[in-house]
Amino acid sequence: MPTARRTQAYINDLEDEIKRLKRQSQTQTPSASNYSPQQPDFAVALPATTTTASTILPTAAQDTEHVFDHDPWFVDYKNHDGPVYIGEAACTGFTTRCRQVFSSVTGLDGKHIVRTHFISDEKFAEFSVTPCPWPTYNQATLMARVVQGTIGSYYNLCRWDVLFSDMKNLYSSPMVPGRLLTCKLYAIFALGEVYSARSSSSGGYPGLQYFLRANREVSGRPERPRTESIEIAVMLCLYSLILNRRDAAYFWIGSALRMSMTQGMHHSIPQHQTVDVAKMEHRTRMWWTVYVLDRMSSAMMSHPISIPDTDIDIQLPSDPRTIPALANNTDLIDHEFLIATIKLARILGDIASSLYTRAKAQRSSLHRVQTLLKSLQTWHDNLPKHLQLPKSTPIQTVPRPVATMHLWFNQTIILTTRPVLLYVLRNHLSPTQSSPAQFGPYHQPSIPTNTSDPSLAFSTTCITCAKENIRILQSLWVVGSFSTFAYFYSNYLFSAGVTLGVASQLPSPTNDQDACTEGFEFVLQTLKHLTDCGNLPAKEFHKNLDALKAQIAKWEEMKSHRQSSSTVPMNVDNVGPGEFPGMGASAIETANQVWSGNSAFHDAGVFSEPTLQGFLAQGSFDLPDIMAGAEGEGDPDLAFLYTWPDELGDVGGGLGMSGL
Repeated sequence: MPTARRTQAYINDLEDEIKRLKRQSQTQTPSASNYSPQQPDFAVALPATTTTASTILPTAAQDTEHVFDHDPWFVDYKNHDGPVYIGEAACTGFTTRCRQVFSSVTGLDGKHIVRTHFISDEKFAEFSVTPCPWPTYNQATLMARVVQGTIGSYYNLCRWDVLFSDMKNLYSSPMVPGRLLTCKLYAIFALGEVYSARSSSSGGYPGLQYFLRANREVSGRPERPRTESIEIAVMLCLYSLILNRRDAAYFWIGSALRMSMTQGMHHSIPQHQTVDVAKMEHRTRMWWTVYVLDRMSSAMMSHPISIPDTDIDIQLPSDPRTIPALANNTDLIDHEFLIATIKLARILGDIASSLYTRAKAQRSSLHRVQTLLKSLQTWHDNLPKHLQLPKSTPIQTVPRPVATMHLWFNQTIILTTRPVLLYVLRNHLSPTQSSPAQFGPYHQPSIPTNTSDPSLAFSTTCITCAKENIRILQSLWVVGSFSTFAYFYSNYLFSAGVTLGVASQLPSPTNDQDACTEGFEFVLQTLKHLTDCGNLPAKEFHKNLDALKAQIAKWEEMKSHRQSSSTVPMNVDNVGPGEFPGMGASAIETANQVWSGNSAFHDAGVFSEPTLQGFLAQGSFDLPDIMAGAEGEGDPDLAFLYTWPDELGDVGGGLGMSGL
């Protein structure tokens, strides 16, 4: 086996070298086809090599690791005016990556499923002519209260006391509201209607008419934007996500960020120039809301972060109890909660810029995973007590904002560790041939059994967080806090389902396959229910997860056929938890406790596992090689995960994770 692995590694190295030489040849040979009219004349006249990144980057950076050594991934789509760019970190793309690993042995289609379940621009134009009646005062107040109690309980969307006062004045007098107030109210009504709906009615998507009216009120771009313009852009971003219009949502939050920067909101106003304390605190909280949503959108779609932390020097949200003018304001979100989400967003930005990047890095991918997990552990250990998940009380008693924050926290860990999970899956299947017909009956999947292997610890962490997220989402569902159309809840559910679907095929002493299969099926059924209710993102996620299920079913069929047609000394797929060589059942019992929703387990358990603690405590360059064999040979890098045979790709030089 070591000899076969070295041979395969040698072949992979040769293929990589051929690709590198081809790219170098194309770069050094100027041709008319490479000319771009956007380039200045002097750039064309110079040799091509003078404009490459290698001449700009320092020599030290040129010698460091480049994680994505394939060309950027584009997918041809007939309804678009050109190939659509695919990012590297989206959940639908990770699902495609997993399906293509299975496809290498099952032969089923592993191409990326393009996102089509959203309301198109043409439909927008058609719907926008429909009249939108103004709601009654009671309806308007109720919808605003729904927003305040749901998504407005963890994002600072507006000054609620001012909003309700403006609404009362508007309905009690024949005044004509200004354009900004009208637009903001329609955006509030759109969110309020969709967050209070259990399903889409025959009248259309909940809140859509209000959203379209708010869009019509946004005319042009203000030269000097007011805070209300930023609030509106944030709310339009959130509703666009509900419509599964992720690109539009990214545009709206990007607009909010740029309007904020033109106002200088990323800087603190000097004390001698501040006028209204309440306005200044809202200004601060509004900036950080935009910051958090921008980081979430960028990471979700695998785009670069829009502003580095080094350019931000505004203060963090203040404790209103220390400010006399705000001491009696009960509408403000807990400042410690906001600070915790801000710090988590910073780590999310680090994940996007250090792990999911095409730029060269000073350290290997595995070392970066270790560093990011250390940051997440520090974030968790420093949480105030009231923001932690309880150890001895049911999770149903946790406030919705706290539960939502921990869903995001677990998803961030999943995003950090799932490249390692993908490595474990690929190593488990370890196809030595490219066609399923050559998949011999004596093929033995390999799994990491060495407790000194960090891939086992990191992949187990990924699986544990997926189970924990399902437990939290189940609790929110039970108490009625799972909003049918909440985008991020559907996204977290889908991400956990993909992780557990992969985990169900990874027999190991630390993984309960039956529990993972149960969780995978639960996610499928829940997404199907949300789809039937009219949830557009859930419809896309269910389609992707159903395609993964088909790959898993085919793989299990092939395993069953192999087991019935051949006799092997020992098949790890038939080994029970207590029978695994050299290992006890304690790890499986821990996994069962996690999945069964044992109240004694909470997210601290993610970092309390001794093996993971050991790897996090090591010095960065003391980590063992993830691919080290018996002779100590191996590659500590995860770069090979992003290099794929051409026959598995859709379009372009390799596979990536989708931002579609």
